[in-house]
This record gives sequence, C-alpha cells and structure tokens, in this order.
Amino acid sequence: PQYNPHEKTQNQPPCCEHDRNTPEYGRTSRIPPPSPSAQSVQAVPALVKLGSGEEIELGNLGNRLVAKIIDYFIFFLIIPLVAGFFLPFLLPFLSDSSDNVIFIIVLIPYGLYDVGMIATKGQTLGKMVMRIKVIRADNGVTPGWGKSFLRWIVYLILIVISILFLLSCISIIADRLNRAWHDRAAKTLVVRA
Repeated sequence: PQYNPHEKTQNQPPCCEHDRNTPEYGRTSRIPPPSPSAQSVQAVPALVKLGSGEEIELGNLGNRLVAKIIDYFIFFLIIPLVAGFFLPFLLPFLSDSSDNVIFIIVLIPYGLYDVGMIATKGQTLGKMVMRIKVIRADNGVTPGWGKSFLRWIVYLILIVISILFLLSCISIIADRLNRAWHDRAAKTLVVRA
C-alpha cells in the first residue's frame, strides 16, 4: 500500500530503512503516563492573611536557620573588636566569674543588635540576605521595641535550655503559620520580604 502522511495507521513508516526489520515495526507502543509521585512536586508557599486583609508569604525553617547562621557569623567576627575596645572599661564591674564576662561581652551586644534591628527594620543582616522579615501578626508592621525585646528574651531562654530550643525549631514545622515559640510569645510572624 501507498504511504499517506495524513492517514493515521498502526503501521507508521520507519524513520530509517533498517527499522522495518525489527520485531517492533508496525506495533503501537503504549507507554503509561507518569504517576503523580514521579512528576516533579513544587512546593506551595505558605500564605497567611493578616488582620488588614493583606495576604503574605511566610518564611520557612530553612531560611530562618540560614539567616541566624549569617547573623552569628557576622556578629561573632565583630565581638572580638568590641570586646577589645570595651573590656578595659568593664573590668571594674566584673567579678572573677567568667560567666559574667561572657554575658556582658556576648549576650548584651548581640541582644542590642537583634532587638534594635528587628524593632526598627524588622530584619537583621541575616534576614535581609535571606529576604525574610519579622512583622506583627495582627497588622503586618514592624514589631517595635516591646515585641522585639520580648521575642529576644524568649529566644534567649530557649537557647539557654537547649532542648526547648530544639522543640521550638520543631514547632516551626508543626505550626501552620511557621512560628517558633518566641514568635508566638511576641505575636509576630516571619515572612518573605
């Protein structure tokens, strides 16, 4: 029979002459479509509707952890410079206990950095890099000094009691608004900037 390119038949012409000699020549192949689990799964961003009616994308655990690592890296490069400058002025106020030295040299400056940046900009340098920010859960504005301080105090308590910090991180995954305990206490959200 003559080949007609517009006619759909079971015996399509081979692309090459040697294909006519293969056992599969003339058979239609039935390849099943890929299963849903084999198809690529795209993550759907978690969205939240604020009291103002605005819908905003939440930050996830990975972004938050990387932002915190960046903050620690930046800050602890600066700590030796700050300590070297201020330590002579602080020595009269310090006892022999190294705990007091660590508290004053590390926690207070880091607290001032974290609380100050969150209160005024809603972002630390790490959060800026990761394009996330902290907002008030009720209206979406920058948290301000009171909520930022409360958020940091709860975070500090969680760090001191390490198992609570781990549970707080797990709560980010379990909470529908991706909130850690310090977010819940201060009624804040971490969202995409």
